[in-house]
Amino acid sequence: ATVAQGCLPGRYFGGKFQGLGFVLLMIFRALQGLSAGGEIGAVTAYLMEVSPVQTLGMAVCMISIGSQTAWAFASALLAVLNQVLGSEAMLVWGWRIPFLFSALPGALAMWGRNRIRETDAFLLEVRNDEGHKQHVCKSIMELLIHYPLAILIGILGVCCTATMWFAPPFWSINAVLGHLAASDALWVGLCCQLVGLAVTPVAGWCTDRYGVAMTTCVGGMYTILVGFTAYLMLVVDSSRATAYLGVGLFFGLAQGFNGATI
Repeated sequence: ATVAQGCLPGRYFGGKFQGLGFVLLMIFRALQGLSAGGEIGAVTAYLMEVSPVQTLGMAVCMISIGSQTAWAFASALLAVLNQVLGSEAMLVWGWRIPFLFSALPGALAMWGRNRIRETDAFLLEVRNDEGHKQHVCKSIMELLIHYPLAILIGILGVCCTATMWFAPPFWSINAVLGHLAASDALWVGLCCQLVGLAVTPVAGWCTDRYGVAMTTCVGGMYTILVGFTAYLMLVVDSSRATAYLGVGLFFGLAQGFNGATI
């Protein structure tokens, strides 16, 4: 679905089928979302099964490190392409390059996943298929009955973290800092991803040392404090320096710290 988006008809390529291209774009984006949701859940469960309890936070934060590394690389690639090709060429055809390029890491990921060995705990459960299904249903019911507040907090925490990942480096740059050049906006977004990438292992270490609850609470309080403050900074002074400080640094810290504990 990701690679196919780079081949869709649009205003400057296959204009007669522009409407079809829009419909297919929505479908492919939905498939991307479903894929990402299934991927995160499965990888998290796998890491929790293979990792020692003492380093569970550091192990699970590798998911966030991987995603932020990819985001940083994509932002850097777009920034370089925009400077080399120019804004007009990027609008016409250059934007397709990252989608087509994603075929390489996608193929590598598929090759690696097909060679991952199932954990002993999982194999032990699925030996008896019927018993495994009953155990799964029973576990889900126990979660819903005995831990409804924890489930609600977890869902809301993921929603907040997803908002933190998307809103600062994309919405705030386009809506509040729309006067910045496209290359500047991309570099600010890259700065945000790099700061988050650097902070994520620290948050993973804090999770192992002080617990998920404390780490999540501190990250949430920081996000509330810095989110409103940074937004006011950008509204009052929407200069390039403020963009790097507010979005690149402040939001990057929040992004990395919260992303490690989802």
